[in-house]
Amino acid sequence: MPDAMAAEMERRGAQREARAATRYARHARWTAGGWAVLAAVVTPAGAAFGHEWWMWLLTGAGSLVNSGLWALQAARADRHTPGPPLPVAAAPGVRALTGSAAAAPLRRGEEAISAFLALARPVPPGPTADVIRSAMASAAEVVDGLRMRANRVVACEAAARALADRSARAQLAGTVQALAEEMSTAVRALDDLVAAAAEVVGAGVYAYSGGLDLGGPAPLGTPVGGAALGVAPVDLDALAEQAENLRGYAAGLRDVGAAARGLPAASRGTAGGGTGGSTAAGGAASDSGPTGR
Repeated sequence: MPDAMAAEMERRGAQREARAATRYARHARWTAGGWAVLAAVVTPAGAAFGHEWWMWLLTGAGSLVNSGLWALQAARADRHTPGPPLPVAAAPGVRALTGSAAAAPLRRGEEAISAFLALARPVPPGPTADVIRSAMASAAEVVDGLRMRANRVVACEAAARALADRSARAQLAGTVQALAEEMSTAVRALDDLVAAAAEVVGAGVYAYSGGLDLGGPAPLGTPVGGAALGVAPVDLDALAEQAENLRGYAAGLRDVGAAARGLPAASRGTAGGGTGGSTAAGGAASDSGPTGR
C-alpha cells in the first residue's frame, strides 16, 4: 500500500476511535441541549395560554432539571473518560503526498499515534493510564510538527516542478531533503517512545496480576506532554528522557509486582532498573496503599 494512502487510513482510524471514546459525553451534551430547548419553549407557552399555566411551568422546570442532570453526566464522562490526545494540524491529502519524500516518515508518525491508542485501550484508569496518555500527548505534538513539515515538503516539491532553472531546482531539492531528514529523525525518537510505552503496559500487567490496586493519582515525576503546534525543532533530548522515564516507571511496576509475590525486585540488574526504576517503584507502591490491603 502506498505510504500516502496508509497515512490517511491511520489518521482516519485514529479519529474514529477518538470519536467512539467520547460518544457518551457527546450524547449527554446533545440530550442536555434538547431538554434546555424544551424548557425554553414550554415555559413561555404556559404564560401565554393562561389555562392551567402551572402545569406548563412545572413541565418547564422539569425540563430544566433534566437538562442540568444530563449536563452533569456529560461533565462526569469528560472527566473520567477523556478523549485521547490527537494531532490537530492539517495533514496533506493523499494526492499531494503521493510520490513525496514526506509520505514515508508521515505514515510512520501516524502509525505511532495508532500504536498509542492500541496501548491505551487495555489499561484501566490509574497512574499507568495517565503515564501512557501523557506520552501520547507528546507524540501528538511531534506528529503535529511532522504534518506541518510535510506540508512544506509538498509545497517545495510543487515549486521545484514548476521551475525550469536547474540550480533553483537543486536548491529546493536540498531543502526537501533537509526537511525529510528532520522528519525521519523525529520518527526514530517516536519509535523509541512507543517501545518504552509498550514496556510500561507489559510491566503493568505483571503488577496488576499480583493483586495490587494501582488506582489513584499519577505519581510525581511522570512525563507531561505538550500541545504546542508549529514547526519548531523537535526536542529529541526531551523525547529520549521521556522514553527513559517510561522505562523507569515500567521497572518500578515490575518491582512492585515482584514484591507482591514475595520475589526479589524484578528490575534489579536489568537495563531499565536504575535510579528511575526505584523512584517509580516508590510512586507505584505509594499508590497501592497499605500492604495488607
